[in-house]
Amino acid sequence: MRHLLLIPLLALTIISCTEQNHDEQSTFSIDKSAIEVSDTGGYYEIASNLEEQTAINPIAVTDVEWITAIDNSTAGVITFRVLPNDSGAERDAVLTFRHITTPHTPQCRISQRAAEGEH
Repeated sequence: MRHLLLIPLLALTIISCTEQNHDEQSTFSIDKSAIEVSDTGGYYEIASNLEEQTAINPIAVTDVEWITAIDNSTAGVITFRVLPNDSGAERDAVLTFRHITTPHTPQCRISQRAAEGEH
């Protein structure tokens, strides 16, 4: 009889853990999903919101060379520099945000206009 009582308790525990893991994945967000940048570039910032505060700040990564100086030293804010676009073509990149406490990786698309008169 004892074993029969454990089955509902075990099922409830599994459901509770599943819901908690789902919530943890949705607690990391950023305040912008896209930024349009002029051809001259400049410095920009994106605020991040991590529900579970830790001493470790989120990071941002990209695979393009024209987004530089990514800085996560201020809690809740990541700053970066977009270099001038001297080409005649618009360019796009994605900044992917990560934190050690969650597999959720919010992204922000960076679109930079082509240089004027370079067509």
